[in-house]
Amino acid sequence: MEGSGRPGHFEGMATVVTRFFELLAPQRAYFGEKDFQQLCIVRHVVEQEGWQVEIVPCPIARESDGLAMSSRNMRLSAEERASAGEINQRMRPYLEELKLGHTAIARWQEKVAAELNTIPHVCVEYVIVCHSDTLQQAHEVPSQRPMRVFVAVKCGIVRLIDNYPLD
Repeated sequence: MEGSGRPGHFEGMATVVTRFFELLAPQRAYFGEKDFQQLCIVRHVVEQEGWQVEIVPCPIARESDGLAMSSRNMRLSAEERASAGEINQRMRPYLEELKLGHTAIARWQEKVAAELNTIPHVCVEYVIVCHSDTLQQAHEVPSQRPMRVFVAVKCGIVRLIDNYPLD
């Protein structure tokens, strides 16, 4: 998902986190779920290195309209900001549909992308359902493993990401 559009980003992030952990030897490290893919990579690095660092996930902080908080939100015009606020609101009924299960995921992803693309200023890059533990694309609902929906859009020239747990 994010790695394909940002070559080298996660390798660089993992290098920086590794260096910090080597220097500071923390007992705990807190990472936001907004960048869930980054959180998963950090967990993987900690496990691979055998460090005794507890990785504590922090829930996504949201604005009153449900938009995931991000410094990027300040770069949105007033009209774009209003449109961005609709993303979470439009996602809610689709997430409930998916949670009920027995949904063809590929068709569901297309339907959600089409719906989000009707919001002024919004252009969907992806809507994808993945297993939370591996970040591999899920193909069936229900699943015995936890899943998340990942969304990336351009709102004007600002790129916004979000994700939603399905448990």
